[in-house]
Amino acid sequence: MDIDRNHRESIISYWTKNLVESPATFAFNLLISLLAGILYSFKVVPSDYILFVFGVVSPIIFTICLYDLLLNSNGEIMGQPLPKVFHKTHLSRMVMIFDCSIIVLFAALIHFDLLNFFIFRFLQTIFFPILLLVMLKGFYFLINQQQG
Repeated sequence: MDIDRNHRESIISYWTKNLVESPATFAFNLLISLLAGILYSFKVVPSDYILFVFGVVSPIIFTICLYDLLLNSNGEIMGQPLPKVFHKTHLSRMVMIFDCSIIVLFAALIHFDLLNFFIFRFLQTIFFPILLLVMLKGFYFLINQQQG
């Protein structure tokens, strides 16, 4: 990459690239998310730090990267148009904030022992982060294949 291109990239696109571009880093991120999620979901290590890092921070970063990637696409993937929400920046940002708020709300409910059941811990620390990471990898691959 040249220096001019690096200056034009946003920090979010840089995060996206570092999370999923290389198969090795994608596999590493997937493995770490899975391992931490299993440790927390099955109460092997019932640490609030694991809930915060792998149940709040990671899913929010993945969500922000996914929305940014879809906003910066040309409005279609594999010849199919994206939903209208990804054509307008302010609407997309509002939906992204809503999604991130739901992530924080569920983590808070788990933390305060209101929804501290296995299924909710599993969804918060394993299912959603891995789903978001896989979706991020898939869309990143499709968008870069389409552009290149």
